Amino acid sequence: MKQHLFTIAEGHFYAVVNHVVSHFRKRLGRMNEPMIVGGLAVQLHIMDMTIKAGLSPECSHFRKTDDIDLDFPGSASRGEVGGAIAKIPQLDAEIGGRLINAELVRNGDKKPVIDLFVVGPRGETNQSMKLNISIGPEDLYGFTGDFQASRHQRKASISFSHVCVDEKADFTVVGLEDLIVTKAANGRAKDRQDLSSIADVVRTTGRNLDRELMNDSLNFVKEYNQRNAARANYHDFLRRLDRKPKPASKPARLKSR
Repeated sequence: MKQHLFTIAEGHFYAVVNHVVSHFRKRLGRMNEPMIVGGLAVQLHIMDMTIKAGLSPECSHFRKTDDIDLDFPGSASRGEVGGAIAKIPQLDAEIGGRLINAELVRNGDKKPVIDLFVVGPRGETNQSMKLNISIGPEDLYGFTGDFQASRHQRKASISFSHVCVDEKADFTVVGLEDLIVTKAANGRAKDRQDLSSIADVVRTTGRNLDRELMNDSLNFVKEYNQRNAARANYHDFLRRLDRKPKPASKPARLKSR
């Protein structure tokens, strides 16, 4: 059972994610840097939409995670990525009055592990987070290589500051429409939960979505049954997105005696 889960709203997780992606950007360059995918990408898009709309993110919209899912373009070789993983430097910082230390403790080309040690007013905690690495189209389960290449061309840049961290982070993230499509295709309980959160935030913030792009992208799901399931999940997403807000209930009238 996972003991420690995070959201990007937490200063120490924000700092570690920024530390890791900045390292890959410096080592591999902008052309070969990874984009953030998965549940962390959902958190970042929700944060971005709410901030731009002048709203405060709701905790209920964030599904906590201990995964940092990174997808590298096909132009990045496995040797280069593996070398960059092995060179992730240790992070020592003070975040929000707490001392943190983040260090790579298990190397590997698929699921390296970073340990995060936090010292704060309530004592010490030792937490772990996984880097889930995918490189090129062969690592994108269920989709054709054309979709992998095109979604890297549509990647988004999300920048925002954290009150506890001096440095403003610049995150390269899978585009929102492509994120929705992959969540619909994966179809696990956590993916459907993420789709519900995205639909609620998109509806609240008025964010425009390219529905034609999403509908066309579902054709890149390879397997017939998975493609049908993906379309069903996508239509559930649209129904939630297009749901009209319930009218406010009228206060009950007190009967005069």
